[in-house]
Amino acid sequence: MNRKNQIRRLAAENDITIAKLAVAIGVQPHTLRRYTRHEAQPKLELAEKLAQFFDVSVADVIGTESVQQQKTGNAVIGITEDELLHMPAELLADLQAYLRTARSSD
Repeated sequence: MNRKNQIRRLAAENDITIAKLAVAIGVQPHTLRRYTRHEAQPKLELAEKLAQFFDVSVADVIGTESVQQQKTGNAVIGITEDELLHMPAELLADLQAYLRTARSSD
């Protein structure tokens, strides 16, 4: 599971500096920079503030979305755990059939 927080990416995507982000959520810039350098993970309270600020889930902030990847010959399929859990049954069945076919051709 990917455990690197996504604070730097979220700030860049929202065109805000880490210093301005820190002020906006009420923490010291040097504290927030520690998290962007992956020296530590933010505590839940801070992750919740960041999630609210960016209008994303806490999982998106702290980087706990794991990517399930299946190698299929020359292709790699990247699907997040959440996408897999919420995939319509018909699509999941098609994906499983595709993967079985791809594995058998290896």
